[in-house]
Amino acid sequence: MDYSAQHDDALMKRYQGADFMAFETLYHRHKGKAYGYLVKRLKDSAVADEVFQNAFIKLHRKRHQYNPSLSFLNWFFIILRSEMLDYLKKQKTKEEDFREENVLAPEQSSSLVFDLATVGSLSKKEKDFLELRYLQEWSFEDLSKKFKTTQVNARKIISRSLKKLRKEIGSIKSKH
Repeated sequence: MDYSAQHDDALMKRYQGADFMAFETLYHRHKGKAYGYLVKRLKDSAVADEVFQNAFIKLHRKRHQYNPSLSFLNWFFIILRSEMLDYLKKQKTKEEDFREENVLAPEQSSSLVFDLATVGSLSKKEKDFLELRYLQEWSFEDLSKKFKTTQVNARKIISRSLKKLRKEIGSIKSKH
C-alpha cells in the first residue's frame, strides 16, 4: 500500500486502527512544519525538541479522540500549540518562584523577612503567608489548602507582600 498518496484524514483513521505505518507517514509529512513552528516561536531548539516530542506523545495518546470533521493538520496544530503554551506557563511559574525566592539580597536572612513582616505595614494574613512560605518552607499548594484559596491567589498574596517588604527595605536603607 502506498501511504504517501493517502490524505492525512485517511492516514489518521488507519492510525486509530493501530496502523503504525500510517503514523510514520503523518510524522514524516508534518514534522518539518511542526518543528519550524515551534522553533520560530520558542527561539530555542532544545525547548522546541522537548515540546515537539511531547506533542507527538499527546497525539499518540489522544489519537482515538480525533474527529475527522477537523482536518488532521488543524487538530495536530491545536495539540502542538497547547503543548507549547503549557511549557511556557510552567517556565513562567518557575521564573516567578525564582524571583520570589531571591527578592532579598543574599546577605539578608529569612529572619529579616519575618522581622519586617511583624513590624511592617503587612496585614496578619500577609504576615502568615510570608512566615509559612519562607520560614517554614511551605509550598503554594500547602498555603492554598490552609487558607482555602487557589494556588494562583496564594502566589499573588506572596508577591504583593514581598512588594510591600521591598518598599519597607527601601525606606529603611534610605534612612541610614
